[in-house]
Amino acid sequence: MTSGSSHRSLRARLADIDAETIILHARLAALAAERKPIVEALRSATYPVIDLPAEITAEIFLQYFTRAQIGGTEPGVAVCRKWREIALALQPIWSKFYVVTRSTVPSSLGNLLEYWLQRAGTHPLDVSLFHADISVLTLLEPYMGQLETFECFARTELGLPNELLQGKIPNLRSLTITCGDEVTVPITAFVGCLQLRELCLASFPPAGMDISWGHLTRLELIDMSLDESLTILRDTPALQTLTANIYEHMDDPIPATTSIRLTQLHTLKFDKYHRSLQLLEHLTLPSLADIEFPLADVNTHFGMLNLTSDVPRFAACLQRSACNLRSITLHAPGLSDAVQCLRAAGPTLAVINLRDVDWDSRSVDHFFRESLKDTEGFVPGLTSLSINPCLKAVEIPFGELASVIAARRGKLRAFELVLAGERSDGGRQPLVEIEDGLDALRALKKDGVKIDIRGLQSITDPVDPLAVYPPMLPRQDD
Repeated sequence: MTSGSSHRSLRARLADIDAETIILHARLAALAAERKPIVEALRSATYPVIDLPAEITAEIFLQYFTRAQIGGTEPGVAVCRKWREIALALQPIWSKFYVVTRSTVPSSLGNLLEYWLQRAGTHPLDVSLFHADISVLTLLEPYMGQLETFECFARTELGLPNELLQGKIPNLRSLTITCGDEVTVPITAFVGCLQLRELCLASFPPAGMDISWGHLTRLELIDMSLDESLTILRDTPALQTLTANIYEHMDDPIPATTSIRLTQLHTLKFDKYHRSLQLLEHLTLPSLADIEFPLADVNTHFGMLNLTSDVPRFAACLQRSACNLRSITLHAPGLSDAVQCLRAAGPTLAVINLRDVDWDSRSVDHFFRESLKDTEGFVPGLTSLSINPCLKAVEIPFGELASVIAARRGKLRAFELVLAGERSDGGRQPLVEIEDGLDALRALKKDGVKIDIRGLQSITDPVDPLAVYPPMLPRQDD
């Protein structure tokens, strides 16, 4: 190629680029002109959530608000002017807070707390000082009469400043108190709190507290010994709800035989990781309606108790109590023990929740084909069944499941099954059987039975309602 022809091609290419650039600039100008009114329209738009009536926005705030934090390093949250005005006028929001401090209380926190309490007005207070120095109580002293819910940590060597509280909190209804060891200074701060109905004690010896036990209706015991728990329960005849996380070791002394009758207790919950149900040996509960407890094999290593005797304990407590059990929640139950417990629960049982189930396909198959199929002898009044989650990727006999639900129609109104995932070997059921079973379940769902079958991405993942296994989506012709 000659030098002249090379120059001509370069000039031609440059002319093409310049022409294309002019076209692009014109296009950009046209897009900018089109964009401007759209941006202005969006800026002037009022979004539906912002345009809600103030009373509805206020109700939304109250439904989703728990406690605000005062102190610490938590960043603030920016909101629009309208929401800020609504929040500033809502006394309940300002009345619920927890305080975070280091070992000393700065003056700035006192000013902020005073501002906060002024916003709360005369509304009952819900206050947590669990993460705060107990000296914050001096800042709350003028508002003690409004204190209705209170949470704190009692330091072993100091206890609580009884003089700041005793006789000044007549409206206290709910108390949570934690202690790391024996209390050397007896706590008398809550003497005379005749409105106190709900109490949570964590690692706290009952001998260290003077309180009106007889008025309590709700009690939670965390990291308490069996003997300490029995000492408390002897003095709580009005109890309606009990939640227990009681530690027991092989070398603990066996408590003397104690029979405690709690005539009003209707709800009993043991912590998911509770080690045994020895407490049941000491209780008679004629009004018991709802119970929750773990049911798993635990080795005797490291001082842990074996749970093989828990099923008889449960059955004996129910027989002794002659109660009408309504619902039961079992954590990590083996098939045999679960079925025994459900049979022992009696004919009034209506709601079954099985949690962290570690069954294989054979156990699942037996539960659906044998146990549940006995509609007269096995939980005849069943209205709701939940297996959430089934930790193994098991094969589900969907046809039998549909048959069981159909046989219990009129009573069974809700069924939930959450599965770990699809079997790695693909399962043994022919695809046509699975589809037939799912068709039967879809028909029951259309007929009004609430059926929810879904899966987990992995055992540790939260339940994803969109990860359905197998697909329960409606067919195109539905």
